[in-house]
Amino acid sequence: MKTRVPTVVLLVMCLVFLCFGVLCINDTIYYTPDSPHYLGWAKSLASFEGFKITFGPEPMFYVINAPLYPVLIAPVAWFAPYSVPAAKAATLLFGVLTLVLFYHFAARAVGPTAALVGTAFLMISPLVLLYSTQVLSDVPITSELIIFLILAERSVNDPTAPRSVLPS
Repeated sequence: MKTRVPTVVLLVMCLVFLCFGVLCINDTIYYTPDSPHYLGWAKSLASFEGFKITFGPEPMFYVINAPLYPVLIAPVAWFAPYSVPAAKAATLLFGVLTLVLFYHFAARAVGPTAALVGTAFLMISPLVLLYSTQVLSDVPITSELIIFLILAERSVNDPTAPRSVLPS
């Protein structure tokens, strides 16, 4: 029974973060031109047109920002093209994923209690909440970085371990 306590606490922390994040979602874009470009590329990817921005004087066929983020929000753009709140909601889910991945990575190194404390500090950071509710690539890239660190740690500790992303 005691081993479930960290999982329940992590779940509550993620739900609290998700609730605060939902309260922060609106249709305002703070960072331009990055956020509109991400929305444009996601829309063109959802329409199977490749990386193309069509809302300028002439179409742009090159990517000047992180190209993976529009790929990640393209499914959202397929249902809600150019929707700022929908893209922010998708990014918020990556914020929750970042919290979970950080906990699992830290729990292996310092134990579950210290990992929960570290995750709590990450959760209450105003910038984590801000970037998790913006159309920006920072939070998804942080998730990907933590996934890479988990895989690298597994590879170093046990070279025969399967290269799985799922925490064990």
